[in-house]
Amino acid sequence: MFLLAFTLCARGQWMETNLTGFNYLAVTGVASHNQNLYSIVFNGFSADLYLLNADEKSWTKQAISGVNEIPQRLVSAGSQLYMTTVGLGYGMLYRSDDNGAVFEVDTAGLPKFFNGIVPPVGIQIMDGKVVVNLGASGYWTREASGETWQHIDPATSLNGGVDPICFVNGSLFAHDNSGANLLYVSGDFGQTWEARSTNLPEFFIGHLLEANAITGRLYLAGGKSDGSAYGIYYSDDDGFTWTAAPLAHLITTNAQGGQQEVTALYASGTDVYVALENNSAQSTPDVLSTSSGIENLAYDTLGLLTDPAGSMQAMQILPHKNKMVLALNVRDVYLKNAGNATPVHETSFKSRVLVYPNPVSNVLYVETEQEISAVQVMDLQGRMLRTSSTKNIDVTGLTNGVYLLKVRNADHQVFAVHRFLKQ
Repeated sequence: MFLLAFTLCARGQWMETNLTGFNYLAVTGVASHNQNLYSIVFNGFSADLYLLNADEKSWTKQAISGVNEIPQRLVSAGSQLYMTTVGLGYGMLYRSDDNGAVFEVDTAGLPKFFNGIVPPVGIQIMDGKVVVNLGASGYWTREASGETWQHIDPATSLNGGVDPICFVNGSLFAHDNSGANLLYVSGDFGQTWEARSTNLPEFFIGHLLEANAITGRLYLAGGKSDGSAYGIYYSDDDGFTWTAAPLAHLITTNAQGGQQEVTALYASGTDVYVALENNSAQSTPDVLSTSSGIENLAYDTLGLLTDPAGSMQAMQILPHKNKMVLALNVRDVYLKNAGNATPVHETSFKSRVLVYPNPVSNVLYVETEQEISAVQVMDLQGRMLRTSSTKNIDVTGLTNGVYLLKVRNADHQVFAVHRFLKQ
């Protein structure tokens, strides 16, 4: 017990923000938008939008103008804040251009259904585009500030909103949950698709597909259609081959005796956070984290409340300024200092740093207008392998595979991280 407590303390403590106090109200959506953190709280009859105050220990209820249904999900897309809602048998999609003060209906091009649209299953931001999942009506996308939604039709056998989708390495990825063990990949954002056979367990069903924007690694949580072989599988070659993360000692049964499933996953660089269904009553919700790759996940629950029934779980994990956000399905949202987990978004660096050739055999070159103090090569577990004080680095002796290149400015701060292939 002492060793476990020491491990948790070393990881830092989650701090409650007192979103719903002691009332067990549902938290259905959380978003970090323009340096603000927003949450949607459902009380059983209606839902309200809350803004985290500067003290990070209290919230202010926001007046929602223009919304006639029950708010459900939030996503930040540049200067726009998107909200999905549910009405009596239908859904709606809204957009705010003024940080949530006023929302306007934003459904041009989406299939109509009763008084609105087909109820949205989910909404994401991918490569600067907004992607909304309308279940059996498929996925729809458009530029964040565009006018009309366009249909994405993944060539998966089931589609219907049950096949998870994500974006990384310039491509969309959709896992086919028909049991065919196929991954579909699109380099033109859903216009055409390529089918890839995988080495996942036979008849694999995946319910969560996430990507690490820095390393390019794909993560797929799920198991065989009979419920066995459940876990997190990862791929470093765009989905051709998958490896099971060694998590058998951490993923067991839930509080009701069924398979304990992954409910949320966030990965940036070598930092990974995983949330699971709670495994027992009278315990804290199960959260895992690591700063050295998914193979080294350990419990990260210090500061979380005790769950009487074992039904609490994290439904979202996301970065917010210099914090990590853990949103439970009911009652509260937690914050902790990101530390080494400060997110780095590769796309924001591409216009400032050029790394070539990629793939590389001998010397990797860096072009940037900034003065640099070092370029460093790391493996996907975060181990430092090479360092150079110039804008080139020799990688001749490295084993063929995928690595990270960190570029540090004159103040020794990392301002760019790029993924490259040594061959």
